[in-house]
Parts: sequence; structure tokens; C-alpha cells
Amino acid sequence: MKIKYVKQAPQGMPGDIAEAPDLQAKILIKLKFAEPMDGESSIEFLKNLNGTPVVDNFGHLVELNKICVDSEVATKESVQDIQPIKPKQKRVSKAK
Repeated sequence: MKIKYVKQAPQGMPGDIAEAPDLQAKILIKLKFAEPMDGESSIEFLKNLNGTPVVDNFGHLVELNKICVDSEVATKESVQDIQPIKPKQKRVSKAK
């Protein structure tokens, strides 16, 4: 991924343009040392519940498609909209 350094970093000075591995580039972007170049798509990775990235059987990070993210958000919103139905209660008449 092509990045442009914004702050001074060990690998570059402000204004430098460099090619970095995707994971390293994402870390530099999150730490605000760099910004992605125009036209570059940022790669999102699938995360576990504790926030760590998911690794497959071969040691590679699992990429998350934008389509999957949108469908999951839509599914969560539709599930939250459904209200549980309360069972009807019968009234008990008093004995005379």
C-alpha cells in the first residue's frame, strides 16, 4: 500500500511517499504517522471478539470484504428492530 508520511518516523520524513506492507501501513495510519495515497483501497481484517485479527490455518490474516460488513450491520439493525411478543395472560375470576 502506498502511504505518505505526515510526521517524522524511522522509515521516512514528512512528505515522503513509500510502499509499505498493508499491516504496517494500517498501523502507521492509525498512529497518524502517515496517510493513505489517493486511489488506494484500505484493507480491513476480520477481528476476534477481543479485537485481535483472525489468522487462518496458513498464518495469513483474514480480509474482511466491505459487502460482508454492510450485510452484518443491516442484519444487526433488523434484529434489534424486532420486539419480543409477550404471551397473553388470562384473568382468573373470583370464586363466589
